[in-house]
Amino acid sequence: MKATIKDVASLAKVSIATVSRVLNNQDNVSLETKRKVQLAMHKLDYQPNVLAQRFVRNISHLIAVVIDERGMTAMDQFILVLLQGVFKVTKPRGYDVILIPGTDLDVNYKSLVAMFNQNMYDGVILTSPTKNQLPYLNLLQAKVPVVVSGRVPEGIPISTIDNDNVKATYVATKYLLELGHRRIAYIGGPSYYWVGEERLNGYKKAISEAGLTISPELVVEDSFDFAGGYRSLQQLLACGADFTAICVYNDPMAIGTIKGLKDRGYKVPGDVSVIGCDNLPIGMMVEPALSTIQSNISQVGEITAKLLFEALEGGESEVTHNLLPLELVKRESCRILA
Repeated sequence: MKATIKDVASLAKVSIATVSRVLNNQDNVSLETKRKVQLAMHKLDYQPNVLAQRFVRNISHLIAVVIDERGMTAMDQFILVLLQGVFKVTKPRGYDVILIPGTDLDVNYKSLVAMFNQNMYDGVILTSPTKNQLPYLNLLQAKVPVVVSGRVPEGIPISTIDNDNVKATYVATKYLLELGHRRIAYIGGPSYYWVGEERLNGYKKAISEAGLTISPELVVEDSFDFAGGYRSLQQLLACGADFTAICVYNDPMAIGTIKGLKDRGYKVPGDVSVIGCDNLPIGMMVEPALSTIQSNISQVGEITAKLLFEALEGGESEVTHNLLPLELVKRESCRILA
């Protein structure tokens, strides 16, 4: 039968309160008493109730990461790669990570505040930030330590870390232009996310700088997953759009786009060049291997976690907004237009 704190107290001939003070490493216990309690724990193979200890100390040793569950598919590895970076920071500190599905932060921020007040986590990383100020203001008012992977509205004093999303699709579109393409379509993710708006703007910037007109029929938007890319390609073809290349919001959508092209009898890159964004591992596993933009996703996770621990360990910390560098990754899904 599992030993209890009462058993430890009985064997050590001390009170339950004294055992509790030893477990919580409090100073008001003599060295001799502490040794008696520790010896009793060892003899009984007593395992403390971690949840109870966390409750007493008001520290959960848990970091919450709020994710958009729509991106948790077999094809989309973004969150998995980001979490690898988070784990690099949390594991050495003895912290665990809990994932909280949060498709709509505008609605779910109240649950986040309630969970924090119940000591269910010590700080939170938001990965799908909203343009609405209200959730952030409420989290700050509740004194929830928070860091954002992405962007926050102007004037919100929360640290952020992100890739340069405008530059990402700007570089991708410029690459297609340098290959000789002039009719370049864009398949984007939802523009109600900051990243969706920013990556669309990067595409538009490159097209405008080339002296070309942005054709509305060449720009479509859908969910940021494989199915969204597949549907978007069908939409482009259905409206009779004329294009020789497609710049796509992210790699899962790009792979869905390539699948859609192949199903309709098009060759990639023979008939249409396709470039994605983020350089997820799956991009090297498809045929043709996907040209893309290297986003430092794991590094984003690592830095957001470090910023969060700075806030947890040091109280007030300086608010910073950082953008990480990007790199063009040339593979097999784009070709020179003769």
